[in-house]
Amino acid sequence: MILDTGASSCSVTPRVAGLLRLKPEYRVLDETPTDKRWIPGSRSVEVSLGTVVANNVEFLWQESRGFAEAGLEVDGVLGQSFLSRYDYLLDYKSRQLVLDSGDRPAAERGGKRIKFSRVAGLCCCPR
Repeated sequence: MILDTGASSCSVTPRVAGLLRLKPEYRVLDETPTDKRWIPGSRSVEVSLGTVVANNVEFLWQESRGFAEAGLEVDGVLGQSFLSRYDYLLDYKSRQLVLDSGDRPAAERGGKRIKFSRVAGLCCCPR
């Protein structure tokens, strides 16, 4: 999996969705300048990452063409439909993602705090 803080949803490849026996619950229309296609998705996926477990996470089932073109084999993307549930810290020095745990929130572990607000369900940072 790839971590993408700019992706609004999580996604998995259709192959992985099949292996996990996910059932489609809805579809979204993906429109590009050259193509239109319907992408299935599910809002009832459980994600376990370390000691953190999140229920009812939204996942779309789509191939990420850019990864394949870059020579990367990626099964999916962890985006904001998972990450926005937690305080998290991208610790570049130790090359790890730190999610809040009950004992000590990630925001207390250091790093720069950036205030944001939610607009139409999206996180927006003031300039």
